[in-house]
Amino acid sequence: MPEQPLVELEIAGKVAQVRFNRPQALNALNFAMIDAMAAALDEAERQARVLVLSGNGRAFCSGADLSGGFACPAECDEEQDCGAPLETHLNPLMARLRALHIPWISAVHGAAAGGGAALGLAGDMVLATEDAQFVMAFARIGLVPDSGIFHMLVRTIGRVRANEMMLLGGRFGGEQALEWGLVNRVVPGERLMAEALELAQRIAEGPASLATIRKLSWSALDEDFAAMLRVEREAQRDSGRTQDFREGVCAFLEKRPPRFTGA
Repeated sequence: MPEQPLVELEIAGKVAQVRFNRPQALNALNFAMIDAMAAALDEAERQARVLVLSGNGRAFCSGADLSGGFACPAECDEEQDCGAPLETHLNPLMARLRALHIPWISAVHGAAAGGGAALGLAGDMVLATEDAQFVMAFARIGLVPDSGIFHMLVRTIGRVRANEMMLLGGRFGGEQALEWGLVNRVVPGERLMAEALELAQRIAEGPASLATIRKLSWSALDEDFAAMLRVEREAQRDSGRTQDFREGVCAFLEKRPPRFTGA
């Protein structure tokens, strides 16, 4: 039998689906899987206008595979550099997702632990099932959260709540994530992908400016108010030069639905 891909890519119309495909390992991340993910993102950007990220099997992503090139406790010594895999693989992946040229939705079910939690929470929109579990397990093995978790948690739920999760190595479910503003919707498991794809289709039919909106929302986490005023001004200039802007105005004046193309 041919070897199953570590990451599945499916493109239907303007929507790309990227799925982690190591269900036997709860989609734990190894180097090969991250490389495959990067290649899938490149292809999705070329062919689609929106991306949905999910995982096959019982979990979204259980974090780094400690036997797959990441720090392995059996081999740890004083010279061990547990940050090296972040520099070479995980951080570039997280930076790549932040800089993606198309909006993306994460659809989280089951466990999303460690770096898997970071991936699940990094979506432009985040859907979670009722049984989803975001797990901050780093402290349990003597490490610190990584993959951008500090940035996302502290700036979203506040320092005190984030510290409780990270210092105690805790977990929170989909409903808690919804209450804290970390996810957009909590849905029954059997509805997860249908809801995610419905949202993706709505975004895919939108104007080219949607890609700029997702980019600016990330910028707003880091820039001060004056800087964002400048960024918004430049983005409005560029958006006003698109065919979609002209189509949107014409549709408004003609009292008809717009037909956006992403150009």
